[in-house]
Amino acid sequence: PLLLKEKLKNFPLVELGLELLPSDQVLERVLSNEINFGFVTKKRLDENLLFTEFCAEEYVLVSSAAPSNSIDFFGDLPDKWISYPSHELLLEKWTNTFKIKNRNQFKIQGTASSMYAAITMAAFGLGVAIFPRHCIEASEHRAKLKIHSQAEKKCNNIIYIVTLANVAQPLRVSKVMATFLAMR
Repeated sequence: PLLLKEKLKNFPLVELGLELLPSDQVLERVLSNEINFGFVTKKRLDENLLFTEFCAEEYVLVSSAAPSNSIDFFGDLPDKWISYPSHELLLEKWTNTFKIKNRNQFKIQGTASSMYAAITMAAFGLGVAIFPRHCIEASEHRAKLKIHSQAEKKCNNIIYIVTLANVAQPLRVSKVMATFLAMR
């Protein structure tokens, strides 16, 4: 967000709206021309959409930084998890990457209305969840959080910028998108 704020100084007349939505909702908004472009974590086979790789983000297991929250990747994982919108996608990607079995035994301890609410819940020891690393590092609660990761293996996912295929974007949109792509 800070880098984005700095870059937007170059475009004083551009009003940028930011909403955190599941990828499917972003795709529908692009297809219906409600938005010019969006960021998504998964592609859809659709000839009307164009996907451009933007960056890779790492997904990490996060708990409270309390000393009692030691987690062993090769032993028993916590049984108290926090659910939030789109957490299922991150959890699936993470469990597949680390070949975690018995995912069905993970018990949802609490449900949050947003990722940021879930981060707050994790910071106060109400459960664990999978989050993008950059969201934890930018969180106001980062000192209260512990990232559990493996040095030798990472869970990464590609983030795409999605637009309508074969549609010339307005100049203002092209300039904003070029600025995003230059940030890679």
